[in-house]
Amino acid sequence: MSQKQHLFQLIKSLTISEKGYFKKYYTKYGENQAYLQLFDAIDGQETYDEESLKKRFKDKGFVKQFSVAKNYLIKNVMRGLRAYYSESSKDIQLHELLIDIELLYKRRLISQCRKVIKRAKKIALEAELFNKYSEIALWELRLYILEPFSDRAAKQVEAIQAFAEEGSEKDKNLVGYRHLAYHVFKRSMKEGTSRKQEDMKAFVDMYAKNDLLKDTNQAISITALGGYHNLWSKLYEIQYDYQSSYEASLAFVKLIQGNPSIFEDYVSAIVIPAHYNLLVTCAYLNKKESFFENLDYLKRVPDIYKQSDKVIRRILDFYCTNIELLYYVQNAYFKEAIDVIPKAAELVADKSNNSLGFLFIKIEMCYTIAYAYFGVEDYDKSIDWINKIIQEERIELREDLLCYAHLLSLINHFELNNYKYISYKLRTTHNYISKMRKSYNFERTALKFIKKMLRVKDKTEMKNTIQAYKGKFEEISKDPFEQEAFKNFDITSWLDSKLTGTEFAKIAALKREKEK
Repeated sequence: MSQKQHLFQLIKSLTISEKGYFKKYYTKYGENQAYLQLFDAIDGQETYDEESLKKRFKDKGFVKQFSVAKNYLIKNVMRGLRAYYSESSKDIQLHELLIDIELLYKRRLISQCRKVIKRAKKIALEAELFNKYSEIALWELRLYILEPFSDRAAKQVEAIQAFAEEGSEKDKNLVGYRHLAYHVFKRSMKEGTSRKQEDMKAFVDMYAKNDLLKDTNQAISITALGGYHNLWSKLYEIQYDYQSSYEASLAFVKLIQGNPSIFEDYVSAIVIPAHYNLLVTCAYLNKKESFFENLDYLKRVPDIYKQSDKVIRRILDFYCTNIELLYYVQNAYFKEAIDVIPKAAELVADKSNNSLGFLFIKIEMCYTIAYAYFGVEDYDKSIDWINKIIQEERIELREDLLCYAHLLSLINHFELNNYKYISYKLRTTHNYISKMRKSYNFERTALKFIKKMLRVKDKTEMKNTIQAYKGKFEEISKDPFEQEAFKNFDITSWLDSKLTGTEFAKIAALKREKEK
């Protein structure tokens, strides 16, 4: 989004109560009340139109330097938000208390200062805000410097130093887990999961051998322990060990639910993603009861954690819709998936969601929708949604899904008898998959099958070709490192449907039930 729209985007992100608070705040503390009129004018726009604003406020002095005026209003909106949320999170509360401590110290109001330090320390300990320990310790130390030397004071200073060192050690430990998590998740989101044993092993070994992941004893705080479980959940998923991934995800979720005072300020950053990851493993394992139980909990997170922030509700809406759609499609409940698509399509179309970091989920959602339509034999709509994915290739997210999308597109066109298009697109698809270095056994065999099918002369040859390749794909599916491809496109069930005349959805659903 253009920098010109930053103020517009900020104002549109505010809740009704936040807007009301800002207006009261600015009326009391603002210098030029004309800025409230500008605030209301921007809030009233559906799309940002700067020229109309300049015309409307042509008699106001701030129009001559409109960019300066917008920055001034942004600063004041942020001041209002800081005041509004001064008690909303323990981190913010602690920040405010540290300012109070400094102001009281400068006035040498020692007794009051010591009392505020005690409150700050209590919050830091309860919320595991380790990065604040040393700052609190510094103010404690400054107070003791003002006192005459005594044995009691000397012991207190030693305790203060121990407190600061504890914070430094635990913060370093926690930062280590966060650093690992960033690299693991970013790499997996770009490339998807590898289906070459040597690549997968190299990827996992790179992180699993890290000292922090040896065992739970390496995590020296509850927050760090959450990071440990979260990382192992992803590393197990990369190895296609979904049961172990489920157990690690469940351990993380139980840790969160058992320590609300630590995690309640991180609903969007930790609570929602942790529950979402658990639901992903439930979907892969077809754990129906556990899935819907945890989905219900996730939907109630704003009420459980008393969150009214509409951004959090948008994030939650996106995650819940995507995971419900994924569950239905993964387990071949295609008709149920179709019922979720209108909501999913609405979220995909909303470009404002791009700014919330949803691009990679939108790619996944588009593919899931395309596969759902394929499952109910609506091949035209499936192609429409695949095209949305292919148009986003430039963003270089989820390369594995982009490859599956190209293959599914060819199969859709095969179902529609668009053989000329397939013949034209086959080589470009082959080149694309080779360029992405995703030419695994599944992809190579799928391309050979499609090429072979273009040359069949009659129904008998077609049936024999399908039978032969069904056997080849069944053999490929025995390789645990190729099974991820069959989760994203169950080609053996589709081939079986061609041979038996049975609906693909029925065969795929029966297969998933047997795998439970």
